[in-house]
Amino acid sequence: DMPARMEVHVGFPVSQPEAPGQRLLAGVVPAGRYATLVHDGPVEGLVGTNETVQRWSRDRGVDLQSGDGLRGSEWEGRLETYLSGPEADPDTTSVRAEVAYLLAEAGDD
Repeated sequence: DMPARMEVHVGFPVSQPEAPGQRLLAGVVPAGRYATLVHDGPVEGLVGTNETVQRWSRDRGVDLQSGDGLRGSEWEGRLETYLSGPEADPDTTSVRAEVAYLLAEAGDD
């Protein structure tokens, strides 16, 4: 159920924050508890891995933190961290990535 267009932020860990510029935004991963699942397999399977985490949260009544909704459906803290990437193995049929969703704190909307 993905929109035709979506905004994606790509991040890289750095030891020192960089000064923001026209094409660079500084940011941090939101603090909190996350529901996580490791995906091993084709990159196309990441959609299913995300669905699995979302279904897990629905089935258990665990709310995931959402954004302000001003631009439609958005996540405030949803990450895909590639544990193995194209620099180590360019084969997209064998990707290892952690999918993580920030859990809503009690009282958050």
